[in-house]
Order: sequence, then structure tokens, then C-alpha cells
Amino acid sequence: MLIIWEKRIPSDLTLYTDETVQALEDALKDVKYDLDITQQDTVDGYVDAINKAIAQLKYKAADYTEVDKAIEKANKLNKDNYEDFTKVTAAINAVAPGKNITEQDEVDAMAKAINDAIDALVFQLKIKYNSNGGTGTMNNPAIEL
Repeated sequence: MLIIWEKRIPSDLTLYTDETVQALEDALKDVKYDLDITQQDTVDGYVDAINKAIAQLKYKAADYTEVDKAIEKANKLNKDNYEDFTKVTAAINAVAPGKNITEQDEVDAMAKAINDAIDALVFQLKIKYNSNGGTGTMNNPAIEL
């Protein structure tokens, strides 16, 4: 009886790519339930095709949209304008591409780490001084108007 493989089919097929779900649905659609014992080879073929389609189900890719936005935001900043940009760089370098939809929480944490590092940046005021146009930095400068 073919009911055995039904327990092996994941309950949430929305996690898998459309192509691999379609292959499984096609294998299931091909099954004819009114065959007799003389057609056992055909039934075995159905089981093999369904098992193969189940084994080949592939998770969808995780959504990196927020990671991409955070990296873009970081890339728009001039790192020389901040006291220490290393945490932003480290958060970007820690991004692990290729995660699947079951690992979305990890991808979301990557985006959060980048945004948190950006939010923690301390602006460093650079001013021009002397008549030769040199530049320097001052921590906690006092500016009088």
C-alpha cells in the first residue's frame, strides 16, 4: 500500500522550492490506486519515484534583504568619520551566505548585528586647523560660536 510514504512527506511544503515540490506533486499525481497484484512492478516504481522526489526536496533560500540593506547602509558611511568602525566591518564579515529558510533567524541576527554596530558608532569630528590646511581629530571638542 502506498500510504506508507505519506508519513515521509513534510507537513509544510511551503518551505521548499517550487520546482522540487512540483516534482513531488507530479510523482503523487501519477499514482494509480486501482492496480492489482500483477502490476506490483508499477506500484514499486511509484514508490521509488515518490521516495526520490521526497529525498530531492530542497529548502528555499533564506531572505537576505535586511542584511543587504544593512550592508548598503554601512557602505554609505565614511569609516574615517568614526572613532572605531571595526565592529561594523566584523559584523559584515560575519555574514554567512547560502542559508536556507529554516535558518532565517540566523540571517535576521546578522542584519541586526550590522545595524547594532552602526548604531553604536561614535562620530569623530575632524576640523581643519592652522594656516597650512592640515587636519586633525578632536575627542569631545568644545566649539564656541
